[in-house]
Amino acid sequence: MVVYTNAGCPVVLADAGSSGSEGVVYDVVDDPCSVAKIYHADDPDMFIHEVKVEAMARCHLALCDKAPDAMAALAWPSEALYRDSAATEFAGFVMRRFQGDPLPVACEYPGADAAATRRSLVALKELCHVVEFLHHIGICVGDWNPYNFVVGEDGHVGLLDVDGFHLAYDRGLVYPCGVCAEGYVAPELVRAQRECGLGYREMALKGISTFTPKTDEFGLAVAIFRALDNWVHPFSGSVDIGPDDSYERPRPVDELVAEGASPFVGTAPGLKLKPWALPLEYLPPLFQEAFQWSLFDDDPSRRLAPGQWERLLGDYLDQLVDCTRGHVYHRGFSACPYCHVEAEMAKATPAAEAA
Repeated sequence: MVVYTNAGCPVVLADAGSSGSEGVVYDVVDDPCSVAKIYHADDPDMFIHEVKVEAMARCHLALCDKAPDAMAALAWPSEALYRDSAATEFAGFVMRRFQGDPLPVACEYPGADAAATRRSLVALKELCHVVEFLHHIGICVGDWNPYNFVVGEDGHVGLLDVDGFHLAYDRGLVYPCGVCAEGYVAPELVRAQRECGLGYREMALKGISTFTPKTDEFGLAVAIFRALDNWVHPFSGSVDIGPDDSYERPRPVDELVAEGASPFVGTAPGLKLKPWALPLEYLPPLFQEAFQWSLFDDDPSRRLAPGQWERLLGDYLDQLVDCTRGHVYHRGFSACPYCHVEAEMAKATPAAEAA
């Protein structure tokens, strides 16, 4: 496939075999450091994509000069692409190539790896740093889909699908985020969306407030919580079966988020912690407070900002000790909490299944 830059220069693309709901990602021939995202030609939101990508491409070089470390972590549109040399039919954009695995769990058990845990915490710190930069220039992540964050072989974090971020920095215009992963949207926004009955993009285009740094702080807190708690979501649990074998059908996570219903803080009747979940009290007191404010308190103003999380994670890294089974845990505990959870999991596993 051949597409063109705004100046009419041809760009030769090769199929990379990566397709999504909005478009297809191609290799850029002769440029192994870049890939191109080409939107589906029949995408009804093509005009929205066009003005958003062109706005992002206009400020790419200026932002790279301003914050090279943060921009190096972003698959930012560096140049808009068109289907014709006259640049009249928008097609997509060029961005930095990122190769890596999804943001890893900081402590995944059994089979823990202390070195991997520390690398994961460093990546989380770096993620906080990048999000703080985005907020500084008027951009919110919006969609906290965990697959949008990767860690490369060099240990550095990369943020994908940047064209889906919520932008409000260019001449006062808003380029909205329209698609969000379940369980990462702040409760006040879930409630507002359900009340008006519109999608997030439609809400923003009608002037209704959607994604803000405060809603991002909720999504970031969910990401950090899951990394520290064996990938368990803070608002999910196992159905609690009653003595008469009765139970309620599990509800969508967004519904639980909107209601503030979590088995971790005892506000979700009918749900109990999953066997592999680390109870909140097994985290250091500062983390317990941070998650209480950022996830389980209905006052958005109390949520921790990315810079605060970055410092908290740094302090946590400095105060870790190793256990004999490969975990690392905060030195304030007399015994490894992850070992305790593993032991409880073993008790709950039927003998036949364990064999």
